[in-house]
Formats: sequence, structure tokens, C-alpha cells
Amino acid sequence: KAKAQQVNTLYFIENAPVRHYLNPAFQPMSNFYLGFPVLGYSQFGVGNNSLTFYSLLQNKDQLYSLIKPTTLFNVDAQLNLLDFGFRVKNSYWSFALTQKVSGQIGLPKDMFKFLLYGTPEMENNIYKLNSLNLNLTSYTEAALGYSKILNDQWTVGGKAKFLYGQANVSAHFDQFEINAGIDQWTVKAQGYGNMSSPAEVTIGNNFESVDANFDGSKLSSYTKPSGLGGAIDLGATFKPIEPLTLGASVTDLGF
Repeated sequence: KAKAQQVNTLYFIENAPVRHYLNPAFQPMSNFYLGFPVLGYSQFGVGNNSLTFYSLLQNKDQLYSLIKPTTLFNVDAQLNLLDFGFRVKNSYWSFALTQKVSGQIGLPKDMFKFLLYGTPEMENNIYKLNSLNLNLTSYTEAALGYSKILNDQWTVGGKAKFLYGQANVSAHFDQFEINAGIDQWTVKAQGYGNMSSPAEVTIGNNFESVDANFDGSKLSSYTKPSGLGGAIDLGATFKPIEPLTLGASVTDLGF
């Protein structure tokens, strides 16, 4: 399962126009804003559940002991294509078109064992990679947001999102074992994989080769989605006393 992340520091920066990504009730201080393609609200993040900067300073035995049975690497990228908003009296409208890529890669501990120690024995170096898995998704998100100041205390907002999927790649193994020796390697593997994209994939006999071909003459294939989805954001802020502001929101509620 992949989870997209946001830069939560924006929550406390009142003059940041794109705060509404975290709570659709937030209204920018400016009456109008425009986010330029790429230079607007774009971000890239990578995280994992095993390794830290401190881990990399250890020797290989200490480093290996810190690695979890399955290390999960989360990848999240967001590229701004178009982003603008404007105020109409007590209301604020926003629109954003964003390209997103999110996913997760699971690497078993024995893979790090191979990278750190190699094949110390002449033969029968067993590496079990059953938990190796992959799930990556690429899609375009179009979002229309609306926020309204009801009174001196309450502001509410919402956002409707249309998701246009381009590609998804997933893979999982029920069995994946490597017996590595100096002269010979034996691999036992059983699993499944799925890909949905404009690419045409050809797999050779006995998985001897895998070719992915993109036919530039068939431009229509790139305009047809691999999947469609939708989501909503809901939020509100409440000011019981000055200078206290309470906020609550739910984002990306959908499929």
C-alpha cells in the first residue's frame, strides 16, 4: 500500500497560498495567486522504515542488525502543472492540476545481506527474498476547491478531485530463493505481476525476455486512462478566542 505525503510545515505558514492542500477551509491572505508549472507547489520525497543517517555511519555488521525483516521505501512525487486561486468577497476558489507518482518498494533483509556480504562460501549461499514487492502508480489530479467564511468564528471548505490514471505497476512473490555460489546460481521464484499503462509489453518464452514498446503513432493510447477515480477534501476552522484557531480536515477521501 502506498501513501502520499504532504509538507505539513505549510499548515502554520499563513501567507502560503497552497495551505489549502492540507485543509480546504484555509484561505490565502492574497486575493489572487498563480502557481507556475513546475515552479509551483512541486515536491519529491523518499522515506523508509529501517535506515537513518546514523545507520550509515555504522560498520556493516551493526548496519545489518538494524535492518528490519522487510525495508519499505516510500516514494512520493508531485509536479505542479497549473495552480491558481482567487477571492470573491468571503469566499475563495482554487483550482489545481497536478501530476503525481506514488508508490512503495519492499526489500527483504536478505537482499541487504547479499549486498553487504556477497557470497562468502564457495556454494550454498542461501538468500530468501520472498517479501520482495513493488507498487507504483502514476496519475493526474484535477482539483476544484471552495472555502467560505461563515462568520467571525467559522470557516468551512471543500474540494472535489478527479483522478486520471496513467500507469500502475505491482509485483509480489510467494517464493523467491537464490542459492548463490562462485560458479553457479540457482533461483526458485513464484509470484505475480501486473502492469496497466500505454506501453505494450511482450514476454518471451519462459520469461527469457521482457520488452516494453511505446508506439508513438498511436497517440490515442496516451489519451485513454488506465483508470479513473475521485476524491474529496473537507475542512473547517473555528476561532473560539483570539488568537486561538482550531482546525480539522480530512483529505484524499475517495478511490
